[in-house]
Amino acid sequence: MEKICFDFIDEFNEQFKEECSGLKEIMKKSLKKHLKELKELDKKKMEDSKEEDGCVTPRDNILTNEDIITDSIKDLNINYDIEDKNVIELANVKEYGLTINGSSFNTNIDIMDLIKCGKCLEMDKDNLREIPNLPGNYWIATNEPILHSLNPDFNHRPKKIEYKGNELNIIYNGQGDTIQTRINSHLYRPKTKGLSDMSGISIDITDLYEQGTHISHNKCLYMKKSSGKGKKLPYYETLKRNINYNDIKEVYSEDDLDNIKEYCKNLNEESTIYLKNGININEDKHKKYIWLVIYYDMNKLIYHPFSDIIEQKWRKINGSPILCSYKCGR
Repeated sequence: MEKICFDFIDEFNEQFKEECSGLKEIMKKSLKKHLKELKELDKKKMEDSKEEDGCVTPRDNILTNEDIITDSIKDLNINYDIEDKNVIELANVKEYGLTINGSSFNTNIDIMDLIKCGKCLEMDKDNLREIPNLPGNYWIATNEPILHSLNPDFNHRPKKIEYKGNELNIIYNGQGDTIQTRINSHLYRPKTKGLSDMSGISIDITDLYEQGTHISHNKCLYMKKSSGKGKKLPYYETLKRNINYNDIKEVYSEDDLDNIKEYCKNLNEESTIYLKNGININEDKHKKYIWLVIYYDMNKLIYHPFSDIIEQKWRKINGSPILCSYKCGR
């Protein structure tokens, strides 16, 4: 019995050596005392049994491993709950991260590092298929001036990046289970699409909206305050205020499609105006500017929550791009 007990203590000490360092010898000493007392108790019970009926009755309080651990911990005044140690309290967590192949991963992605290693593509009319058809994160940068913003993080925007002698603004960052599909939705949306469909960067006014109808999944550019609809409206980025009706003429230009210009001429202060989901960089309005996609592709195994953490952590540190709806996260 004594050998079994000591073997168990050795095993217990090895398994929980960090939490119970130095207790091995103390526990053994305490157990020797218990075993001695139990042997004396057994001897007395056997003698009593012989006196009663001439035969030995087995001791009904056999020492078990559970008894050893429990009694020894009580003797040593140890308040140790193994199960509780495996539960980490998350309510007050202030920092979190990711581990790749056993090493800590820096979730604050350096955009210039991605560009230097070739994880970027300057988009044109027919090179979309060069974007990886894999899950991951992506950033869209351009030198096209954009009047409005979709979140009020005015004083914390991403820094401009240098690309081929041009300064580009990172206007959007996101994620997708196929990066190529998401870039197609953002930058190659035909003029017949972009209303109540897959989301995309919101730059151009859509002429597909019929006044008085209900739509979803599009950003509202302007709505009269007295309408009572409670829509979240964009901001005039440089003036740090909400868009008003007098600003609308600055959102579209002579470079817009003819149908857009005609639609805008018929708008008034009572109108509700929506932005199109996505743009078409092959249109005259956009094709004279640089449209750079930076991406960080990954496999499906780590896509969630990996991409979620990267997206949110990058915005928190570097600022929210103007066409992201929220200052941080989704």
